[in-house]
Amino acid sequence: PPYWPWAKAIRPYVKNQEPEALLTEIGAGAADIAQIVAEVKERVPDLKPPPPLDDPEQARFRLFDSITSFLDRASRTQPLLLVLDNLHLADPSSLRLLEFGR
Repeated sequence: PPYWPWAKAIRPYVKNQEPEALLTEIGAGAADIAQIVAEVKERVPDLKPPPPLDDPEQARFRLFDSITSFLDRASRTQPLLLVLDNLHLADPSSLRLLEFGR
């Protein structure tokens, strides 16, 4: 599935954070991230869906920016080690997200 390596890497972090801390770290991009990491919706149940965008490129940019901003904020409170395994099998969108975060 699209973004599978990212969902697998982010999911344990989301599950182990307190909802208040998670919402602070995930920020305004929570609804975007919840599209690929369903546990975000479980931990923050009042989350509203992201506003729709007509342009798929803008939607992808918003998702990528939301994820990289979240990881940046999360790493400020504690060091993070992100392991993305089997990237040779990753979908093109996951690889684009990896390039975006550079």
